[in-house]
Amino acid sequence: MEKYPEVEKHVDTLCMQNRSCFTKDTHILTDSGCMDIEELDPSSDGVVYIDSEGNEKINHDYELHYMGKKEVFEIVTECGKKIKLTADHEVMTQDGYKKVCDLSESDMLIKF
Repeated sequence: MEKYPEVEKHVDTLCMQNRSCFTKDTHILTDSGCMDIEELDPSSDGVVYIDSEGNEKINHDYELHYMGKKEVFEIVTECGKKIKLTADHEVMTQDGYKKVCDLSESDMLIKF
C-alpha cells in the first residue's frame, strides 16, 4: 500500500471474499496440520484462515469443486513470490479486476 497507494481503493473489494481457486499441488493448513488440497475431506478437515482482525480461525463450512484440467499460468511478483492461476482467473490490479490472460508486465497485483 505504501509503494502503490493508487491501489488502496480496491482493497475493500477484496476483503472478506470467500472464493479461492487452487492448483492440485497446493498445500492447505488444516486443524490436522498441512496437507495437499487433494487430500482434504470437507466432512472432517477444518481449513485454517486469518480473519479480518488477524485472528486464526478454522472453517468447517466449505466445499471443494473440481473444475477440470486447465492451462496454468505462473505469475512471478517483483519480490519473487510465485502464483499459479488459470487464464480465466481474475486478479485485482491497479485498474480493477483483470483476467490472467489479459495481464501485462505493467500491471500491479493488489495484495492485502
